[in-house]
Amino acid sequence: MITAIILLDAPTVLANGSLQVRLAIANLRGVNLQGVNLADASFIGTDLSEANLQNADLSRAKFIQTQLDGTDFTGATFTGACIQDWGITIDTKFDNVKCEYVYMRFPTQDNPDPFRKPDNRQEIFADGEFGDFIKPIVDTLDLYHNQGVDPRAIAISFKQLAENHPEADLRIVGMEVRGQNKFLLRAKTAVEADKSELSAEYFEIYNQLKALAQQELQALILEKDSRICSLETMVVTALQSPKFYAQTYSNQGDTMSQN
Repeated sequence: MITAIILLDAPTVLANGSLQVRLAIANLRGVNLQGVNLADASFIGTDLSEANLQNADLSRAKFIQTQLDGTDFTGATFTGACIQDWGITIDTKFDNVKCEYVYMRFPTQDNPDPFRKPDNRQEIFADGEFGDFIKPIVDTLDLYHNQGVDPRAIAISFKQLAENHPEADLRIVGMEVRGQNKFLLRAKTAVEADKSELSAEYFEIYNQLKALAQQELQALILEKDSRICSLETMVVTALQSPKFYAQTYSNQGDTMSQN
């Protein structure tokens, strides 16, 4: 286990007597930083996979394109951290993390609070909520559409995929517009589901449906139940919204799967 810390600059002693450091090494895989005060530390582009950061103070730290496979953040403090494009996985541990808010983009002078979560600046994460917030972002089937988004084809394709694989227990957890004609549909799956195979099958169905005429698509919708129309409406709403749009089917008592 690596236990050394390599500093970019001389450490700064803060008013409260704690030590502030900036890490300057690209590979910190397996490093032991348990309980270390790393407030304002920069981990941009750093590999922290399998590192021990239990109970570390990571307030306002910068995790931009940081690799965090198997990293243990149990009991760590994350308030004010920037987590843009960080590489967390299902093996990254966030048990008992303390976090009031995070930023999804790097703060700038013109925009010091970019993409703050929770969105309402008057709100903060309650105890344990940050782990619940971040987990769906990791353990999901991400269906990314980058050419010509067709809401009807998306609705039918996802419904068909759910019917073909009831064991996958597919549940929509989020939708996101990413630039012009780019759309992300995010779905929760059973732990053992093969996301690669599900994604390949979904887009095979989707591309076939996009090649059909609109009247043929409408006929397919009429053959299915009302959930396709509901999903199509959700996609259209998301495409028309300038910000992140998410809705869980579980809140409506609908898992989008055949039981």
